Amino acid sequence: MELKFHQKISSRYLAILFVLGGFLFTLVKDFSQTVFTDSAYYFSESFLFSSFWWWFIPFCILQNKLLEKEPLSFKYQLLLYLFFIGMHLFVSALFIDLISAIFYEQRFVFWKGIGFSISENGYSLLLLYGLPFFFKLLRSQQVAAGSSVSVGEVQPHITLYSPSLIVQEGNQKILIAKQEIRYIQSSPPYVVIQTNARKHLYKTTLGKIQEELPTNQFLRIHKSTIVNVQEIASFRSRQNGDYDVTLKDQTLLRLSRNYAADFKRVMGNSTQDTL
Repeated sequence: MELKFHQKISSRYLAILFVLGGFLFTLVKDFSQTVFTDSAYYFSESFLFSSFWWWFIPFCILQNKLLEKEPLSFKYQLLLYLFFIGMHLFVSALFIDLISAIFYEQRFVFWKGIGFSISENGYSLLLLYGLPFFFKLLRSQQVAAGSSVSVGEVQPHITLYSPSLIVQEGNQKILIAKQEIRYIQSSPPYVVIQTNARKHLYKTTLGKIQEELPTNQFLRIHKSTIVNVQEIASFRSRQNGDYDVTLKDQTLLRLSRNYAADFKRVMGNSTQDTL
């Protein structure tokens, strides 16, 4: 946990330094060009166009939050990457257009702002918005490498899971046996834990509680649902990639197509709808 915290702090400082460096580089580059071409240097204009670098900070923070929130397929990650590049170009050019129209004698129109940003900073856009995906891939590989163990070490690893969850209800802490959990659903800022006896509210996220559950027993079937596979009675295709999962108590849950591959792998390569 401490290592992860320091990695986040380091990456944020690195990003801020990179943005600050790009901002200063733009100012220095514009000044040096005027020296070599023996032309006038307008600090206000150089400062305005260097505002391109400011937008990396809010957009990169938002991008990291979206990447950490839910696991995304490659297609959605690519769309997210292109979306932030497009939004950065749009917002930066619009900002330059509006500010120059209000405060400057010469207006720098929207399309010229986009053209300037692409020609001068296109590689920076591709690089900076690609780094979060690279670091996410690197972290996932590190986790996979750390969790890979030999066959003889599998059993000790399983015993690391606590048999119970501790749920705070008022001033009372309740122990819930994981074996009794049927399914868990997200209801921000809580998750709803359905057991054989009753429902419990637990103030956490679905991603965090999944880390506390045995992976051979509890499976994510939707972005808002985790199910105890031992409670599944049957599942049936909706003919659109999604499935209806019926539990032993006849509770009906939805299996999203994004989680169908893991579901089939855990449940076995059965060609039957009913288990």
